[in-house]
Amino acid sequence: MATKHNNFAILPTGPVDWVAALNDFMNKVEAGPTVKLVAGESLTARKPVLIHSDGLAYIAISGEADGVWQSASTAQSVEGYMQRGGVFTYGSWTWTPGGKIYVSGGELTQTPGTNPLGKAISATEIVICPYMRE
Repeated sequence: MATKHNNFAILPTGPVDWVAALNDFMNKVEAGPTVKLVAGESLTARKPVLIHSDGLAYIAISGEADGVWQSASTAQSVEGYMQRGGVFTYGSWTWTPGGKIYVSGGELTQTPGTNPLGKAISATEIVICPYMRE
């Protein structure tokens, strides 16, 4: 069993592997806040997403995004997680550290646009700050 939005494990009664529980909790805190959402369309990890007026998550095509999709391939109408802040890491990224991260064509990019989603802190990590303004 887990918390509603951040997916933190709720410890059961009885014996608990405290080290494993604490490590799982700390890894999720380190990553940053998440929100459990239902996908309004098929979504894949590392896509910029926007929460529409129906409360569902959709790929952000350009401009503003509310966060980055954390879950692996998620079918329409299935629950998944959007990371809305903190550090997001992906080993195959090649960002320029210090450069702003934007949304264009449903992808993350460092090509200047409007309403940056965050900044690169290394070649493989971005810090998500969806309400950062120029």
